[in-house]
Amino acid sequence: MCDADDHWHPEKIEKQVALLEGNPDCGLCFTDVELMRSGKIISASIKERYIVYQGSVFEKLLYSNWITTSSVMIATSVVREHDVYFSTDREILNVEDWNYWIRLAYHTRLVFLDQVMVTRFMLHDSYGAANADKQFYWIFYNLNLIMREIGYGEAEIRKVLRRHTKYIGANRVLDDLLAGRPDTAREKIELLKANHCGGPTLALLRLSLGLPHIVVRILQYWNNRRYDT
Repeated sequence: MCDADDHWHPEKIEKQVALLEGNPDCGLCFTDVELMRSGKIISASIKERYIVYQGSVFEKLLYSNWITTSSVMIATSVVREHDVYFSTDREILNVEDWNYWIRLAYHTRLVFLDQVMVTRFMLHDSYGAANADKQFYWIFYNLNLIMREIGYGEAEIRKVLRRHTKYIGANRVLDDLLAGRPDTAREKIELLKANHCGGPTLALLRLSLGLPHIVVRILQYWNNRRYDT
């Protein structure tokens, strides 16, 4: 699959087919990706922006999406065996790819081709850019949808949300503060609270509303390192 504003490198398909054939327990292969804007590389690798996991990653994918849609190749056997297809639910618009990776990862392992095989062109007026902030609000609906589909009960869902959405919420709140958007950060904090993401992390985020940018950057680095395992 390839988004209209992305570019595949010539060897992408050949290398991904070989990697999937060499890892028969893996049903999805994704590659490294570079980002370009206005003819300049703004990120040479997804590893500059995310911690990249492979193998059994269902739990990891619940709170972070490091997989670029245009980099993905999926074994049809996995799709057919487990009857896993893209959701048509419009409430998860703009996170439907993430929803799909999670549901696939519940049934199969993922393998990473550690080479840049996709160039993604970032457009200021793209749908994702125009709706980037809305993604945060769709995330909670998406996670609830997936966990209920898998069979989690209410208590289990609350436990997962408390444990995993702290990572999503903390980074986005801190991003807002660094970008000078305290009101948006406050809205996100309230949404975290409404989704049972309380405890020390929420208290720390509230405190960060009045902290200098350099301290906020340190908090964000610390938050990322907590999940670098």
